[in-house]
Amino acid sequence: MATEPEERRRRAIELIIAAAVVAISLASLFTAVYQSIVMRRTLEASVWPRVEWENSNYDEERRVNAITLAISNHGVGPALIARVEILLEGKRVRNESALILNCCLDGATPEERVATLRRLTQQGDLMTYTSTLDGVALTPGQERILFQFERPVEDSPALAVWTRLNKVRDELDLTVCYCSVFGDCWSARARAYKQATEPVRRCRSGPEPGFTG
Repeated sequence: MATEPEERRRRAIELIIAAAVVAISLASLFTAVYQSIVMRRTLEASVWPRVEWENSNYDEERRVNAITLAISNHGVGPALIARVEILLEGKRVRNESALILNCCLDGATPEERVATLRRLTQQGDLMTYTSTLDGVALTPGQERILFQFERPVEDSPALAVWTRLNKVRDELDLTVCYCSVFGDCWSARARAYKQATEPVRRCRSGPEPGFTG
């Protein structure tokens, strides 16, 4: 039969062993959690998108003067475009007609400007290319044009529209909200030659779509 000092010694050894087992288990758990975090961050970095705006008046590929608003993915993973917006003097413009009507046409009333836009369009003097990018997925290195307006010839009545828009384009606030395949989201804002990107919890949605082309 063990004496009291021996019993106390046995219990102390059991407590030390139990504490060591708990410590090892906690260390293993911490290591597993840390490795999981590292692996997730590594995966996130391997699919990190970086969307940037292009706001230019010259198409280098075709070597023509053309006002171009486009977005491109300079990251290493796909970018899921949630919403694209263009603001003129702080107000969102829904499409290319609203943009041109509010910046670049003569007319004392909205009705007169609408009539001018319709006439220029029907005559084939004012031709633009637009697309809707909400919901588009951009692969790394891919560019998508949102709006493009090639400079009309010198005697075209639409040349004044192009010239005014060329002056106004650096006053436009361009915003695109996009996410990675893991659901991490960012908002990229551009004005003239300045751009800023910041993380956001999610891309907001509204009752109306963004710029619809």
